[in-house]
Amino acid sequence: MGGVGGLQVFHFNGANSITGFTSLLTADSISGMSWDNSNHLYAFTLTGAAYGSNSVSPGKLHVFSVTNTTASEAPGSPYTIPTPVAIAVQPAVAAQPD
Repeated sequence: MGGVGGLQVFHFNGANSITGFTSLLTADSISGMSWDNSNHLYAFTLTGAAYGSNSVSPGKLHVFSVTNTTASEAPGSPYTIPTPVAIAVQPAVAAQPD
């Protein structure tokens, strides 16, 4: 879950109770998230300008590698994004043999 309080990953175990998978991964306010098909979680913060204010503060893009057993932030993450508005993640397409 992501929001004003940061980002944390949970397990949803069918009929069982929801359980925390990670502790707080970042305390940055998270505006949006997306997964790719290679176990990467992308989470970003928007600038005030995205909401119509005159703020020029940059946003951030956090990239995490999340598997069934671990979660870790990518080297160099978070990345500074000058004026983020949204995120779109396109899964990689496997190369087709000739």
